[in-house]
Amino acid sequence: MRTDLPDGAFDLYLSCGVPYSHLTPDELVAALHSVLSAVAARGRRAAVVVDVLGRYSVEWRPRWDAERWDYAMSFFAGGGETISEPMTFYSRPALDAVVDAAVAGSAARIVRRTAVDRSVLVGRHTATGSFHPDVPRFRTLVNDLLREPSRVRPGDLRFTPATTGAPADVLAWLRDFADRWNGLLEPYADAGPPADAEAARLAHALLELERAGGPGLGVGHSLTMTLVVEPAG
Repeated sequence: MRTDLPDGAFDLYLSCGVPYSHLTPDELVAALHSVLSAVAARGRRAAVVVDVLGRYSVEWRPRWDAERWDYAMSFFAGGGETISEPMTFYSRPALDAVVDAAVAGSAARIVRRTAVDRSVLVGRHTATGSFHPDVPRFRTLVNDLLREPSRVRPGDLRFTPATTGAPADVLAWLRDFADRWNGLLEPYADAGPPADAEAARLAHALLELERAGGPGLGVGHSLTMTLVVEPAG
């Protein structure tokens, strides 16, 4: 990400798996400036996808006050060596500021900018509990609705959103998401494990709500911004 781009004109500059979060904000500005400058120099419109860790994911609620911290990459619960290194976590305003700084002096202009949050409650670390041990194991519970529904009481999936520690728009969106998520659970309130068919319907309904994604505020495991960029001239 820090080296020169290959020769050639490209339609898509893609990042996924939050690689840009390994960089400091200043390093990300430099990396994106290189990409945007290349788009301008090569004279054709392109899409640039910027994938970073969302700052206000419920997975790391105790760390919401920090922009950069030592992230343990315990991808697989229960086994293997844990590798730790500093990572940067982004709100929407912070990522917008990086993009604005990167486009300055690049001879490119941004035609369209959109963002979405991915994995609001089923991010990998709601399974590991590595950063927020008190969070329900949403990822595991939703999977178990399909794999072993006898292990799941739907009430265990209830989501209680934070009321402090984040900007007002983030807290408001999480409250709304909780209402919708918990609304899907309401028919099963105080019930035991659902039958297989009911469990599957509930799992798919919860996953459909997840797939709709967040509004690009940094409330999911990752915050993905898509830029449509073209030469400024």
